[in-house]
Amino acid sequence: MVDYLTEIPLPGRILVSPNTRLAGHHTSGALPSYVAGPENRLVAATFNRLLSNNSNDTTHAFAPHVLALFGHSGVGKTHLALGLVRHWQHAFGVDAAQYTTAADFRRLITDAIDTNSVGEFRRQCRTRQLLVIDDIHRLSSDDYLLHELRYTLDAYEENNGLIVVTSHRPADTLANLPPDIRSRLASGLTLQLAPPGSAARTRIIRHASSALGRALSDDAAHRLADGVNGTVNDMLGALFELCAAPQTTARNDAARTEHLLAARAARRPTLQEILAVVAKYTNVPQKQLKSGSRKQSIVSARAIVVYLARELAAASYDQIGRILGGRDHTTIMHNYKKVDRELARDVATQEAVADLRRILMSR
Repeated sequence: MVDYLTEIPLPGRILVSPNTRLAGHHTSGALPSYVAGPENRLVAATFNRLLSNNSNDTTHAFAPHVLALFGHSGVGKTHLALGLVRHWQHAFGVDAAQYTTAADFRRLITDAIDTNSVGEFRRQCRTRQLLVIDDIHRLSSDDYLLHELRYTLDAYEENNGLIVVTSHRPADTLANLPPDIRSRLASGLTLQLAPPGSAARTRIIRHASSALGRALSDDAAHRLADGVNGTVNDMLGALFELCAAPQTTARNDAARTEHLLAARAARRPTLQEILAVVAKYTNVPQKQLKSGSRKQSIVSARAIVVYLARELAAASYDQIGRILGGRDHTTIMHNYKKVDRELARDVATQEAVADLRRILMSR
C-alpha cells in the first residue's frame, strides 16, 4: 500500500483508441492491474486474499461460495472478474475457471438444448472451481434458464467452488431474478465497487498513458484525472484525445492538458439540453419537470436536472430555478445536495447520473 493505493495484479480493461492518428505509438493496450484507493480498500483486501493461494490445494481459497460485485458502469467489475478467471486458469489450469456474460450463459444453454447436449453443458459448467457470470442483471427471466442457474449455484456450493457475479445493483435487489436465487446470491459476500478517487484516477491515467506509449508527466496526469468529470471510461476518452496530437515534452503535456480541459468545458451542454435529455431518459415530460408536482418520480428526475445543471453547465441556482418553472434558490440548493448525498450510497442514482453525464458529454 502506497499513499493508500493498492494495485491488484489482475490485468484487464483493454484500451483501444478510437483515434488512428497515434502514429508511432500504440493504439491499444491493457491496464496492468486494478488500482484500488481507500474507497475500495475492502475490495482490494478480498481479491488479494483470493490471489494469495496458489497451491494445488485450492479448497480454502473458495470461501465464500458466492462473491457478488456491484456498482455502476466503469468502476471495474469486469476487470476484476475476468482478471480473476485468467489468474485461476494460469494457476490451476485452463479448465479450472470459466468467464461468461449473462447473455452468453443463455446462449450456451440454448445451444445445448438445440444440439441435445445439455448433459455435457452441465458437466462443463458445474464442475469448474470458478465460474464468473458478468452482468447478471441482464439475464432474461426464462424459467428454464433460471432453473439451470439455480442448480448451478447449488452445485458450486456442494463442490466447494466459487461463483462470482457482477451487476449494477446489489444482487438481492435484482427484479429479473426470483427470490430464491436472490437469496442464494445474498448468502455469500457482497462488495460494492466505488468510483475511484483522485489518487486512484491519477494512477490509472499513468498506467493507461504508458500502455498507449505516451507516458504523461505527473502534473498532466493529475490534472487530467481531476479535471474530467464522470467515469473512468470518460477519463480514458479524454486521454485518447490528448494522445492524438504529436509527441510533446512533459511541460507541453501539462499545457495541452489544460487546453483540452478548457475545450471540453466549452462544449458544456446548455440547460435546455440537460432538461430535454433527463426528460427523455426518465420518461418524465419537460412540462412535468417544470410543474409543481410532488410525485416521487418527477421530484427525483427534477433533482437530477438540478445536479447535472450545476456539474455540467456550471449554472447558478437562480438560473436553474428559472428553467424549472421559477423555483427559488433554496429549493434548488436542497435538490442539488440531495442528489449529491444519494450518489454516495444509492446505486440507482449513481447509474442514472453516470448514464446521463455520458449522453450529455458525447453530444
